[in-house]
Amino acid sequence: MTGSATMDWSFGLLTEQAQLLLSRLSVFQGGFTYDAAEAVCNDDLIDEAGVLDILTELVEESLLLVEQGLEMRYRMLETVRQYAQDKLIEAGEADQIRLRQAMYVLDIAQRGEAGLMGKDQATWVKTLQEERGNVRVALAWARDAGRPDIGLRIARWMGRFWWQHGPFPEGRRWLELMLTEAPTEPSSDRAEALRWTAMLALHQGDIADAEILAHRSFDTHDAAGDASGRGLATVAIAFVASARGDLETAIAKLQEAFEMFEALDEPFWASIVLANLESLVRRIGDPDRSARLAEKMVASAQHLNDDRLEALGRSALAVHAMRRGDLDQFWAEYRRSLACYHVSGQHLWQTQETVGVAWSALSMGYTDIAEELIKEFSRFSQESHYPAAPAVLALMHGMVSLYKGELVHADGQLEASIGLFEDSGLKDEAIYIPALRGEIALARGDLTAAENLGNQVLTSSTDLGATGAEIGALRLLGKVYLYRDDPRAARRYLLRALEHAHEVGDFVESLTTAEAFAQLYRLEEHFYASARHYASADHLRDVVCLARTWFTQIEYENSMIELRRELGDEAFAQAAEEGRAMTLDELVEQSHPQPA
Repeated sequence: MTGSATMDWSFGLLTEQAQLLLSRLSVFQGGFTYDAAEAVCNDDLIDEAGVLDILTELVEESLLLVEQGLEMRYRMLETVRQYAQDKLIEAGEADQIRLRQAMYVLDIAQRGEAGLMGKDQATWVKTLQEERGNVRVALAWARDAGRPDIGLRIARWMGRFWWQHGPFPEGRRWLELMLTEAPTEPSSDRAEALRWTAMLALHQGDIADAEILAHRSFDTHDAAGDASGRGLATVAIAFVASARGDLETAIAKLQEAFEMFEALDEPFWASIVLANLESLVRRIGDPDRSARLAEKMVASAQHLNDDRLEALGRSALAVHAMRRGDLDQFWAEYRRSLACYHVSGQHLWQTQETVGVAWSALSMGYTDIAEELIKEFSRFSQESHYPAAPAVLALMHGMVSLYKGELVHADGQLEASIGLFEDSGLKDEAIYIPALRGEIALARGDLTAAENLGNQVLTSSTDLGATGAEIGALRLLGKVYLYRDDPRAARRYLLRALEHAHEVGDFVESLTTAEAFAQLYRLEEHFYASARHYASADHLRDVVCLARTWFTQIEYENSMIELRRELGDEAFAQAAEEGRAMTLDELVEQSHPQPA
């Protein structure tokens, strides 16, 4: 008996209602729950009480398989599904049932978007992962049936899930397709689809596209009269500016968004903006303002009785305690943040914040704390289904090794992380890493490799508009020429890096680039200027608690020995005193062709 004849025989043994239900169930891809079957397939021809009995019959006849996930799911073998689809088409019900399936998926996506922000986040992550096949089928039907209006709504509500869990390229493709096909009248659905497309474009390193999309989202929200949406789009614009390396614009836009949400009396979104604002203010070298923002976050969260927001604030307070050197307080605040995350169910935020705190610990020179937090991140990422966990782990292990001077291991881990980020679709994260590998090549004396890596990042960052990565590449190339004893070429690259860094308000990039001029001045035998630059950089590093890597610390110590020998104790001390009194602006001003 042929496969088709076997299916005909099996189908013929079923009751009329079972035949009808089996054909309707063929619209599902990747399985379905009882609730889904009831919502999509039940009508006057199949009474509600009979759906479960018929499902049981179909399982007994081996036409359905049973799988246990969060709840019992049913699945057809592909041969059975294809046969049942043909029967659905023969019955003339295909369009009607596929419309009902699309509306069911829309409901799941809409409830899931809210669920991802709530205490049942883990459940909704699992649910939306299990429903990926049905989402694809619903979107494909919306495309082919001329209902992009439904497809746009599904894609809009799936945006947060795609942004958090991927697949990023697929999510962006569906959003772009529905935006192209759907009516262009301004609406909140269209504006939010534009915003999520911008966020996914950022993940993929397409900063220029992301900027256009974020501004289109704002304009569409504005035209639709959605004030809250304007605030969310403004946050997206800030994220684009931050990815580009323009911290001043990013901070200004976040401040603007905060004021919008405050005026709208939306304290939750206002607090989310505060969390992002605090981290950027920390990056521009204003730790006191950053600490005040963290305290405001906690106070606001407690007023709202919102554990999610308190967790974010506690994480920020932990970083500030570490900056002060109060490690007991650091651990106390960090553990409080974990307790809040546990209560709130925000496993993804917990995962992301843990790696953020680990990065802060590393930049402050606390490699042991960073290593402990990386272990916690590894565990949390499994609970939250964090898609980029392998790439982030490779990056963090590489950075720990870099700070400890384990250069071979650091280079291997960083190289691996680039491929892992690209495989996960997070190309934005991979832009910066070759410059870090260039620093390792420099430390190992391989100037050719360092130069090649610097030029690679310079080309890609210029193409993408990633100013932060461009600054790192220019500084690396400047240092390559320092090691080649070519001060003129070194100065050319370092000045470009410094101008960009100072222009966008990046304190750390400005500081580390200005510090490279101390090496340049030493090479040019401007020993007093070199000693003053190093002392200023030392003081400013202390202000923000910014540690050097193993290699840069060795460079610094050797330079101090040479400068003290060349200047003598008295002149060296005087240069150091002048340097410690300088602000960052003054340090940048002194980094010019003729040092004062």
